[in-house]
Amino acid sequence: MIDLGAGFMAEDRLTRHAPEAAEGSGRGAFLRFLVVGCSNTLVSFLVFHAALALLPVTAWVAGLSQALAYLAGAVWSFVWSRHWTFRSAGPLHREALRFMLVNLAALAASALALHGLADRLAFNATLSWAGVTAAVTIVNFLLLRHWVFAGR
Repeated sequence: MIDLGAGFMAEDRLTRHAPEAAEGSGRGAFLRFLVVGCSNTLVSFLVFHAALALLPVTAWVAGLSQALAYLAGAVWSFVWSRHWTFRSAGPLHREALRFMLVNLAALAASALALHGLADRLAFNATLSWAGVTAAVTIVNFLLLRHWVFAGR
């Protein structure tokens, strides 16, 4: 059960049947990680389009909107990963720095892999993106679980 405040409780169906999920590890944590990732995509999408609508039209409006969306998504992802996915109580500054490093490494690795597969080897860009995204997602989860939020 999750305390929602004001005397309301809700059942956490993702962790109810799996003891390892309550500890921030195992299959439950991976499912929560995927939920956070999907919600992160939605938050980023909404911020991107809000910024496009609100910022003055310049040559950099899309790039600036993307930067704001990425930042909002990263903050969203960090907060939910720390408190819900991995249920960590480790040092905030250390976990935030490690989270940022893992995300920057994932961005660089995925960009380089896509460049190699799609640009250099002429593989289908969409299929390359799907494969790289799947691989980076798994590696990202493992790094978050075993390094970023390991200090549970």
